[in-house]
Amino acid sequence: MIDPALGRVVRSTRVSLGSDPVRLVAGSGGVWALDFAGQTLLWTPEARAPQRPLGVRVAPSDLTAGAGSVWIANVDNTVSQIDTTSYLVTGTIHLPDLPLVAIGGATSATAITIGSGALWVSQTRSLDLGVSRVSLKNHRSRLIASGVGGGPVTVGSGSVWVGEHLGPGNGGSVSAEVDRIDPTTGNVTPIPLAVQGANGVGIISAFGAIWYLSGPGTGGTGTLWEIDPGSNAIRDGIPVGSNPTGLAAVGGAIWVAQGASGTILKIDPSTHRITQRVRLGHTVTSIAATNHLWAAVQAL
Repeated sequence: MIDPALGRVVRSTRVSLGSDPVRLVAGSGGVWALDFAGQTLLWTPEARAPQRPLGVRVAPSDLTAGAGSVWIANVDNTVSQIDTTSYLVTGTIHLPDLPLVAIGGATSATAITIGSGALWVSQTRSLDLGVSRVSLKNHRSRLIASGVGGGPVTVGSGSVWVGEHLGPGNGGSVSAEVDRIDPTTGNVTPIPLAVQGANGVGIISAFGAIWYLSGPGTGGTGTLWEIDPGSNAIRDGIPVGSNPTGLAAVGGAIWVAQGASGTILKIDPSTHRITQRVRLGHTVTSIAATNHLWAAVQAL
């Protein structure tokens, strides 16, 4: 746990969560850590010791928290609901299959967020893409946009924003883009990025803008993009190294994890300047923000 004002670690907790990358999300006065390989979920409160890990049974791909639950997107095209009070799995939501456009394969849920009274889930099916909406009231799901998405997703400025997943054999010379989706009509506004072959790492709404973190494309470096939701215009991309693994906002700054270098960058959202480098000494697999900045690292 990092104090965003001081830029230094103020708490460190060692837990066994396997060797696969761990995904963090803020919620319930702490952070939830999802271990993909071990298929376990762990809650770490800000002021207490972590809870025991909870097995989630299905191969997970992403998670979000809100409305009294943690919601886990699964590779088998379902969403698992975990109650934050009882710490129990309380339901499973089945998502619609994507229409078969290219070649065969099963639909998978790849990313998830919560906002505007719904869950929003990115999906892939081989080279096919889509975004589904799940009502928080009755858990009914429907495909709201097809042919876009598959990457990280967020809600902000009255829209759903999703990175397009290029996928194997669909990258290289293909330009990356962020798609803006009207949550009511499903109308899509594509926002192309000046980079080719780069998949999304993270996307957030903060400081009146949408911030999108793309991995290394043909240029070999990851990039942080700021999108103005008023005009859909993009400010110049900020190079953030060859292995970006996480994106968060807290303490008046944007934070980008640099993965294998064991470093987290602090970026001024107004000037786009890197104002601090927090060196953790271990590979950073994910970051999340409450009042503090949290980082999941791989111990030696």
